[in-house]
Amino acid sequence: MSFCVQALGLIAGAALGRGVVNDYGFLFIAIDPGLTQPDNAFQRQMTELVDTIKALPKQDGVEEIRVPSERAFNERERRRVEGIVVEKRSWRCWMRYRSHQGVR
Repeated sequence: MSFCVQALGLIAGAALGRGVVNDYGFLFIAIDPGLTQPDNAFQRQMTELVDTIKALPKQDGVEEIRVPSERAFNERERRRVEGIVVEKRSWRCWMRYRSHQGVR
């Protein structure tokens, strides 16, 4: 798998010099699962996969099994509800900057 990822980096323009990556490339791949699977089959399968992973036994001291991005999604929702704490000093600095820029 790592070889494939390295090859994709080369396709994206990352240079390889003397066996060491010395440049970076960016490759974005967009896949539409609807092209290969009917209806919402992929979504149903992913839901089942996540449910299976989350149902695994937890190690001692582990409260929750999370999948990638789950913490960020939960944090974003929490901040939408509770807001974001900003220190007074930072807020005053922002307000001064804002007034100098003519922003109301």
